[in-house]
Amino acid sequence: MYDLHEKEALFRVRRYDLYRNDGLLSIVVQEIIAGESVYKFYAVPSLGGSPCNQEEYWGIGESETGALQDCLKRIKQVPTQVLFPPPE
Repeated sequence: MYDLHEKEALFRVRRYDLYRNDGLLSIVVQEIIAGESVYKFYAVPSLGGSPCNQEEYWGIGESETGALQDCLKRIKQVPTQVLFPPPE
């Protein structure tokens, strides 16, 4: 359906905003629609358009809701400055 090069993947993206005590955090949920990926959905915390580089905080799942819930569970007790440490 989509003409992609080998090893390329195309994702549909939806963004959720999470208002926390220490500011606004976005969660970007990506759904694979073409190509190959280990999971169908990923939910990645994002701050100011920059994704969290620490994969242990990424939610994964077989549905959008499942990946989002997994991500929220992983980051619930983690302060934003731990998810996005200031540059050295």
